[in-house]
Amino acid sequence: MFGFVTYIKNLTSKIDKNVVLTSMKEDAIVIEEYIPVLKSYIDFLNKNGSKSKVTAAMAAYYLRSYDGPVSNNAKAANSDVARMLTIMQSGLVKILPIVDELIKISDKDLPDTMVKNGVSVKDGVILKVSESIRLTISTAVTILKYVSVMETNYLSGTNDSTLLTKNTIKSINNVALLNGSMIAYFRSIKPKTMVTDLNSITNYTLINSDSDLMTEKMIDKSLLKLSSVKGLPIMAGFVGNPIYHIRLAVADWQIASYNKRKEDKKTLELKLLYLKSISNNEENPKLEKQIQFYEKRVAKLAYNINQIEEEAA
Repeated sequence: MFGFVTYIKNLTSKIDKNVVLTSMKEDAIVIEEYIPVLKSYIDFLNKNGSKSKVTAAMAAYYLRSYDGPVSNNAKAANSDVARMLTIMQSGLVKILPIVDELIKISDKDLPDTMVKNGVSVKDGVILKVSESIRLTISTAVTILKYVSVMETNYLSGTNDSTLLTKNTIKSINNVALLNGSMIAYFRSIKPKTMVTDLNSITNYTLINSDSDLMTEKMIDKSLLKLSSVKGLPIMAGFVGNPIYHIRLAVADWQIASYNKRKEDKKTLELKLLYLKSISNNEENPKLEKQIQFYEKRVAKLAYNINQIEEEAA
């Protein structure tokens, strides 16, 4: 388990409560908007089946992470793709009330401004859970985009395996493994249990970044006794929410990030319509142009977000 004290030490120098609350509220909106999108893809795959071997292989990795060791030797099956998306969808449904509770406790308990060397352990845990939720959402979207592209490539006659390098395949499989473990965690906890656990945390404040190693181990050990905290997956080098870690132009980043998430959703909806068209051997040039338009918008927003992060790094 990634130590909570280490996580707190890696936070940026100053975090405003309003920024955290805005981020959480945005996550709740995005989850609500993506649940029906996932449902539409699930319905399509259940009706038409998954065709791409690449997405089947990724789904096998996903289920390996979600189901645990019992599935480690399971062979990739196209039926696993719909099951993977179904698990993701039900996981996001479970996360929604957790986000609601997290918003309430954050609004009540977080200080207006959190300074790095004065962040309490409780505040740090709240931030880590919040960031884990954001990471779960973003990796779910990444997986859905990947499924959409690979299934389209197959149906349009493109050999999808030739489009991917070994590093790309490894990267998407790592995303699948991470999301599978995150969804398994959030499906296993109850919102009220998390609130009870968070309220039970001693409000110990790390006075400085040179806290005693014994103290760190003691804090981590006490947190591991909490049922809703001990299973929180390691983020394995992934960053769920940069605003917690680098001092950037927060307002600009949040606007660009939220707009990108909205445009990603629209693009996925259009791509599903296109998938349905080509599965019926129908051409739709107008729809292709719409997809290209939105893909350019997404790429521009992604570039803007990257620029903001690079300037702050």
